[in-house]
Amino acid sequence: GKIVVKKEPSPLPIQQETPVGRYVLSPGLPTVLVMSDALKNASAKPEAWLAKDFFKAERIKSLAASGEATQWKIARKEEFDQWKFADGAGENDPSKAVGAVNALAALTFSDVAFDVKPDALEKPRTFVADTYDNLVYTVKVAPKAGSGDYYVTVAVSGEPPRTRVPEPNEKPADIERLDKQFAETLKKLDDRVKFEKGIANWVYVVPAKTLEPLLKARADLVAAPRPK
Repeated sequence: GKIVVKKEPSPLPIQQETPVGRYVLSPGLPTVLVMSDALKNASAKPEAWLAKDFFKAERIKSLAASGEATQWKIARKEEFDQWKFADGAGENDPSKAVGAVNALAALTFSDVAFDVKPDALEKPRTFVADTYDNLVYTVKVAPKAGSGDYYVTVAVSGEPPRTRVPEPNEKPADIERLDKQFAETLKKLDDRVKFEKGIANWVYVVPAKTLEPLLKARADLVAAPRPK
């Protein structure tokens, strides 16, 4: 129930209130009790209890966007190359391209929409991220009516490479270390993919702020003309 407060004297016009207890009713008892603990952490909002682990699309090779007012694709040949428009038309703004890609590795959600089915999103924008780990993330985004948030779904397909490609001029002394490092990375990746495939059945509520870098039209990603 409500928190019991004690009003403290204050020189200000507004009196200060200090939580000193809470009304509590136990099922089956007719009497309301007052606890000496205000139970500040007791919350009936389930979103406060959710584990906020979410998918992280990393090592992206290409990112394509489609949907209403959105149609573009950026790609890179090597992992640390600069992003370019896949159609070769125009030069993109490097910071905005990186921001769009990084958004998929840093998304957070505020709640799970239990009453919305993944295939019920209206006019979603679709983002497909192809990674160097042979994984493909398909992320769908649709506005949540009456709020500034968005509904988001994610589906993960593909499987990480099971064998390591030797590095050029690899020394025999390094083989054991590199093999061990590859096995450890693969184990972590397998665990992450298993988790990410398990969350595909839910629709998540994501704040607009974290999606802003991703929800740009192609024109917004084009580099500004250079001064003469």
